[in-house]
Amino acid sequence: MLIVAGTFRFDPDKLDAVVALQGPLMEEVRAEVGCQAYVFSNDTQEPGVQHLFEIWDDEAALAAHARAPHMSTYREAMQQLGALISREVVRYDVGDAQPL
Repeated sequence: MLIVAGTFRFDPDKLDAVVALQGPLMEEVRAEVGCQAYVFSNDTQEPGVQHLFEIWDDEAALAAHARAPHMSTYREAMQQLGALISREVVRYDVGDAQPL
């Protein structure tokens, strides 16, 4: 299992447009084979900051996700919007997961 977690900083004045792009994207990604979770969430303390959380079955699923046409479309739309200030994304290889 792979977990991807990240923090994105966007121009707060463009956050509504960012969220409008992310809704359809999340729906498409969640339908991908091997996707267990995929969500962007707004930080309640920092305007313009979002956190990303993903869970993937394996490397093949994550690699297919990166090549998916809707990801290219999303990246292009985000680039045109020009809202992104910074991003930090980390991938974790998880051998075991148990409920707390």
